Amino acid sequence: MVDIKGVRLTTDGLSDAARAYLGGKLKRERKRVTRDRALLGRLFHALLPRDFRRVEVETYVQGRGRVLVIGCGGGIETLALGAVGIDIEMPLLRVASEVRARAEPTFQAASFTAASGSQLPFRAESFDAILSDNVVEHIPGDALRRHFAETLRVLRSGGLYVLTSPNLAYEDPPKPGHVSLHTYAEWERLLSDAGYGRIETPRRRSGPLEGLEWKRRQERRPRAWGAGNRGLRMVTLISHKP
Repeated sequence: MVDIKGVRLTTDGLSDAARAYLGGKLKRERKRVTRDRALLGRLFHALLPRDFRRVEVETYVQGRGRVLVIGCGGGIETLALGAVGIDIEMPLLRVASEVRARAEPTFQAASFTAASGSQLPFRAESFDAILSDNVVEHIPGDALRRHFAETLRVLRSGGLYVLTSPNLAYEDPPKPGHVSLHTYAEWERLLSDAGYGRIETPRRRSGPLEGLEWKRRQERRPRAWGAGNRGLRMVTLISHKP
């Protein structure tokens, strides 16, 4: 029995692909726990302001009702949230199905579907929150606009769309496959054009949500050592449907 992000499951009879996926997740989880329990880690958390601490992006959609995870991969985050996960990669969905089958019954509420983020197979107003973690940078321009329109369609009024993506201002040159990199200001414009209302972000890495002005100003400044530690290297946006 292993525990990854609170998801408890057995590993008996898993395929090599599923074992490799879980092995990577487990390695990162153990590294985080070891770091946090070490003396230096405890001092780091005791002295560091809250908004400098890294948080898991899925915390922004926890407890928000019915959740959709776009680009769910092998499914651990979807299982932890009891969510609906979609992906276009069938090998990853097969891994997610294996992992779900071996999870404890309390995690069986999650489900997985093969679907594109720009053509969601769900009725309007089906979800209270949507999570897209390191996915949108892989979606080209026209499909990205359809993606935002589709997420808005399937969200209920007052629902949240949460995305993370590498920041164009810090990824130069772009990594292979990153075809839609943008700054905070550009993401804000794309989401507003799609019909989203209030758009927020944590001040740095975490902490209370606020508007984007502070981060837009930081992006315009010359880069300095450690600037990415202010939460700029990765874009995190929480968009509200009116």
